[in-house]
Amino acid sequence: MTTPLYIILGYQGLLGKAFYQKVCGTIPDYRIFCFDHSHVDISNRGQVREVLSFIGPTAVINCAGVSDASMCEMAKTGAFEVNSVGPKILAEECKRIGAKLVHFSTCHVFCGDMVRPYNELQKPLPINALGKSKLEGERAIQGTLENHLIIRPGWLFDAEGPNFIPEWVEKAENGTGIVVHDDVHGSPAYVPDVVQSVIDLLEGDARGIFHVANADAATWKDLAETVCGLIGEKSIVTTVSGKIPLAIPRYSVMSCRKLQSMIGHVIRPWSVALKQCLFQMGRYGP
Repeated sequence: MTTPLYIILGYQGLLGKAFYQKVCGTIPDYRIFCFDHSHVDISNRGQVREVLSFIGPTAVINCAGVSDASMCEMAKTGAFEVNSVGPKILAEECKRIGAKLVHFSTCHVFCGDMVRPYNELQKPLPINALGKSKLEGERAIQGTLENHLIIRPGWLFDAEGPNFIPEWVEKAENGTGIVVHDDVHGSPAYVPDVVQSVIDLLEGDARGIFHVANADAATWKDLAETVCGLIGEKSIVTTVSGKIPLAIPRYSVMSCRKLQSMIGHVIRPWSVALKQCLFQMGRYGP
């Protein structure tokens, strides 16, 4: 059996760091090379070709991308370069050397008009630049490379990095309060659980699109109130309804049945994963 040789692109981001830590910390037989944007710009074919040709990976893990919806709206050209053009180049170069491509997309590829969880067969219809650019990237990969994994995670959260959990904890402890929409539904996704699921899929040589998130849906209100309760802060969570300043899906709950059938188990509920996340931050103890 060939020893896995991975390249992680965008390893300084939330997913890239977690993937590196997981592989290096628990799977010693794997060989891994990591690059951030300053080393490899995925929209630059010359840079991508040089690195992939020199290393010859068995799989490329693309964690590079613009995932902030507001940033995508403000800089649409840049978002499409990274989220659409970059994946196409990666797919073409992976095909050239016979490598697998793992690419992270987003739940924003859906418009949010459903009342039941989205599965992988339902037609995407994005309503913002993030979703549109990520969908273009998905389609470019599908049309170029058969040996691919496209991961659509839910609402990503972790103990570190730019995400809503550290932000809410800081606000709760400072007593500044947390304001969230109570009518936006989604699937929270703890980054270490997402990474482990992707590793399981890789080891099973899975291909295609997979939705990955923790069990149980939630609203932003559910999440914020649970965080405050677990850290023992009485910070008031203020909820608002109605128009959202930024066009985001009001409903992006993801069905993970395909994932569960492939890896053989259900990912733990987000409420359990959240306790571990807060424990790692030193804000929660059983």
